[in-house]
Amino acid sequence: MRGIEEIRDSYISELITIQPELEDWWDDMIADEGQAVWKRWPTGIAGHPRVLAIFRKHYLEIVAWNNAQRPEGDEPEEKWGVDSGGRSQGFEWPVEVLIINVRHFAPELQPLIDGLCFVPMAMNPEDEVE
Repeated sequence: MRGIEEIRDSYISELITIQPELEDWWDDMIADEGQAVWKRWPTGIAGHPRVLAIFRKHYLEIVAWNNAQRPEGDEPEEKWGVDSGGRSQGFEWPVEVLIINVRHFAPELQPLIDGLCFVPMAMNPEDEVE
C-alpha cells in the first residue's frame, strides 16, 4: 500500500497532467458562453468530471490507508489515538491531503483546487464512503 506522500504526489501529478487541457476547455467555455458559464459550472474548472474522478480515486485510497492503520484485535478502552499496544495510530484527513495541503506542494494547481469547495464523495447509510 502506498504511503500518504506517494498518494499526494500521484494526485498532484495527475492534476498537473490534465491541467493544460482543462484550462483550454474552460477558456473555450467562457469564450462561447461568457459569464453564464458559471451558472452551469459554479465550481469552475474543478467541476470537470476528470478532476472529480482523480479526486475520488485518491480520496478512496486515503480512506483505505486510514483503515489499514487500525490495529487488529480488540479495540482499547481509551480511543485517543493509541492502540492497545501503545503505538500511535496514523490518520490523515483526505480533505487536508487533497485540497488544503496541495496549495503548498503545487501552487500552480490553485485554479483546480479552489473550486473543490465541498467534498464530492457519497456516503452510504452506515456513514461509510462509497
